[in-house]
Amino acid sequence: MRRCQWCQRDVPAEASVCPHPDCLRPLQTEGGTSGAIPPPPPAPGMGTGLPAPGAPATPPLVPPPGQGIAAPMRPVIGSPPPPPGSPTTTPPTTFGSGEISGIAPPPPPGTSQDMSGIAPPPPPGMPQDMSGIAPPPPPGTPRDMPAMSPPPPPPPPPPGAASAPPVSEQIAAAASAATTTTGDMASPELQVELEGLRNKVRRGKRRSLLLGNGAVAAVVLGLICFGTYYAKSVLSYAQVEDVQITRDPIDPQRIILSYVPTDSGTIGFGRNDGDRETRLLAQIAPEAVGSRQEFQWRIRGIQEGDKIRIAVLDGLLPGSITMPVPEWSRDGSSSSSGSSSLPATLTAGLGSGRLSGQIVNAINNLPVPGARVHIAGTKATVGTDDAGKFQIIEAPTGPARIEISADGFTTEQFQRELAVDREVALRVALSPGLEEGQLRLVLTWDDQPADLDAHLEGPLPGGERFHVHYHRLGNLASKEFVQLDVDDRNGEGPETITVLGVQPGTYRYYVHDYSNRDLPDGQALANSGAVVKVYQGGQPVTFRAGHDMKGNVWDVCTIEVTGDKEAMVNKIDTYRGEELAALGLYDKRTQENRQEWITNYGGNAISETAVTDGLWWLARHQADDGSWSDRCLGPGPESQCEPNDRCTGTGEPYEMGLGGLALLAFQAGGHYYCNDRRYSPVVHRGLEWMVEHQQPDGALVGSKEATKRFSGKSGYHQYYMYEHGIAAFALTDACAAAAALGATDTEQYRKYRAAAEKAVDFIEKNQHTDGGWRYTDNLTAASDTSVTGWQVLALKSAKEAGIAVNSKCVDAVRSFFLSREMGEDGRTGYNSRRPATEATTGVGMLAKQFLLGEPDAPLVGDAAKFLARYAETKWAADLPANAKNDYYLWYNCTLGMFQVGGTLWDRWNTVVRNKLTALQKHGGCEDGSWDPDTNWAQKGGRVYSTALAVLTLEVYYRYTRPQDAETIVPGAGVPDASVPDAVIPVHSDNREPLKIEVLQPDQP
Repeated sequence: MRRCQWCQRDVPAEASVCPHPDCLRPLQTEGGTSGAIPPPPPAPGMGTGLPAPGAPATPPLVPPPGQGIAAPMRPVIGSPPPPPGSPTTTPPTTFGSGEISGIAPPPPPGTSQDMSGIAPPPPPGMPQDMSGIAPPPPPGTPRDMPAMSPPPPPPPPPPGAASAPPVSEQIAAAASAATTTTGDMASPELQVELEGLRNKVRRGKRRSLLLGNGAVAAVVLGLICFGTYYAKSVLSYAQVEDVQITRDPIDPQRIILSYVPTDSGTIGFGRNDGDRETRLLAQIAPEAVGSRQEFQWRIRGIQEGDKIRIAVLDGLLPGSITMPVPEWSRDGSSSSSGSSSLPATLTAGLGSGRLSGQIVNAINNLPVPGARVHIAGTKATVGTDDAGKFQIIEAPTGPARIEISADGFTTEQFQRELAVDREVALRVALSPGLEEGQLRLVLTWDDQPADLDAHLEGPLPGGERFHVHYHRLGNLASKEFVQLDVDDRNGEGPETITVLGVQPGTYRYYVHDYSNRDLPDGQALANSGAVVKVYQGGQPVTFRAGHDMKGNVWDVCTIEVTGDKEAMVNKIDTYRGEELAALGLYDKRTQENRQEWITNYGGNAISETAVTDGLWWLARHQADDGSWSDRCLGPGPESQCEPNDRCTGTGEPYEMGLGGLALLAFQAGGHYYCNDRRYSPVVHRGLEWMVEHQQPDGALVGSKEATKRFSGKSGYHQYYMYEHGIAAFALTDACAAAAALGATDTEQYRKYRAAAEKAVDFIEKNQHTDGGWRYTDNLTAASDTSVTGWQVLALKSAKEAGIAVNSKCVDAVRSFFLSREMGEDGRTGYNSRRPATEATTGVGMLAKQFLLGEPDAPLVGDAAKFLARYAETKWAADLPANAKNDYYLWYNCTLGMFQVGGTLWDRWNTVVRNKLTALQKHGGCEDGSWDPDTNWAQKGGRVYSTALAVLTLEVYYRYTRPQDAETIVPGAGVPDASVPDAVIPVHSDNREPLKIEVLQPDQP
């Protein structure tokens, strides 16, 4: 027997390992060791670091505190570096004691083995480490690797494969090998293997964490998507109760679905006829909740027993109600609906209510005699007399459903509350029956406001669009197939628009409160009791105006028509404030029968030839960047003139003013950026340049050098308000024409409109305290009529385009012109009540006619008489040519005189038209232009004089006159009628046309 140097107990002499289970350590052999240098026995509470009594004097493998071990292998993770001066003697490559890469020696006798088989439990009083890893060494001992948590269990092996031991067992086996293997048990390979096992554990934990986070994110995203779908597709439906289905007693192909909604939202109606599924939607407004609603559906070939499905919300889930179509039968005495045998007055004897009214035809506002009026659920039925009137006395009180029908008309049904001893008066417009593919919209309202206007925009063949309203009545015989049947201006309506042949595309319907057109924030429209009924193939859809909504325009609905002429009515029901005028000024420019107006109003082939030549000259002299300026003429490098034939009269750099005049001339000739005419590209380039060069404050001012002649504050030149007014007029004119053409749903229009709104704002902010404008930013200075005139025209076109103009601004303009009236011959002064030029008399007329809404003012008539005499004494053909030419005077006064019309217009027009055509240049680069031979023309140059001359000769088709509003039928002209600007003239020396060749409108 001999003693174990570890546990100091007796062991057999031949044993190489201590047989005691709580020790099992290698023993010293008589030759020295059993493959490892035996360390001294451990001190209580310590590892092996001190030599045992009687042990060989071997240097300790674990250094004293403060010293390290230099080893050829990489240091153990977590070990501090050796301090300076430490011994660098290389120890043996095998270890007999101490911790190896975090592996602890077996626990002392009597201690329980750790779960992992790696580290001993902590001493008494110390908390157990959760991971089962040994506690840190005592102070002074080298630190081992950080504690490691036990790894997760490995995945099960594939079928047939040998089972790999768990990672913890692999670590334990490696630790055991570290304590039992001889020779190279502390080799670098062992440490690499242990480190790899630990990294594997860490990666597994990170992978599990990432997978867990990804799963949570997927669940959250799925919940969000489901919630969105649920809210959009399920919760958007309404809940209803008391659903009923009946059939129209007159029209067997019409069914009536009635229900009481308990909340707002969408209700779907569907039917499968075997060939296809048809679905329609209706919207329940919040104000309709709780009251019985009706949906009428005209279905060709509908039969008894056919199923109608109604999609609703059933609790929190989508649901549907299936209703069979009942048998159709006439109601009692209805076999001859509308029969004259029914009395027009009936004493029902059912209560103390009274019901009376009148039934009219929706398309002509004429009475419908013999119509049948019935109170549902009773025998109270009357007919209408020859005036379309009826009366029911002693009617039942309370809620009543009124049914009104007549042969050849659609049936109307609605609710009324009949009260005790109070008469309820009705005025109902019945719509004549429509065929499939036809459309009718009927507007009715209370007696106030007096005048509501219906507007319908829609598609035409060839990609064009129409806009029908009271100034553009439409024509059922033209390619439009659209007509305003009746326009009511005295309250109640109806105002009816019929489309006899719908085209694929989008129709847009809105109502304008014309009585309150200058009150964009008014509430009269919303409180008017207005009702719009849309009939498509006999199917009515009803819209009712809201209450207490602000705005004088009610956007009611759109109607989407598919290629097979099926229509879907989509509710809009929003209000907006617009200072919409009648949009009538621009009617003439959107039509194709201008040649007729030219002949009727005093133009001729010579004047139209002059316009054609003038526009061609302006187009040739537009700069490459889209502008017009003094640099476009003369010898400069930017000149657009012919190299050997330069135009004279370049003028000064007023690019905005000159560009505005040129654009106005093209637009007055029917060339817009949006209608693909010959000069549409010219107009587009000009507008683009203008918008790009607008100042941040909205100013439209050219490159003329700034002046401080007046207030000393302005950063613009002296005549900047002239330029701004003309350029703003061109922008608002372009927007108003696009509105008349129905071309407002484009990015270009929105861009130009935004610029026009900024320009109008600049005008309003620069208005002087006396109500006018002048070429100074000193707003207390006296204004002049000339500058003010251009702002007036810009503001008028802005209102035609629907751009808001401050009513206080307009009121101040009215005060300004009152202060300039001279009190004799209708004349208007310049910057006082004294004349400077008769051009201001024309401006005074325009202000009354266009912006102030006073075309019949005495001043206008007196001024027309004066100007007719004035022209005949100045520029008549039989007079010597000694009167000074004045393009500015001719332009303003011609506009005003044309609006007056009659013999006074004829007298003025004959003189000025002949004078202008005689002054036009012929031959060379100046061909088609007018010489700048007046003072103002010298500043504006040849572009100025030419543009004003062309505008004056375009007056015949530029603006609608008030007296023409009732007689013009848009679209009624010959479809292939000529457009004046497409005339190609051939001249002789005396200016008589030798030949006129008519081209198609779109041909260049």
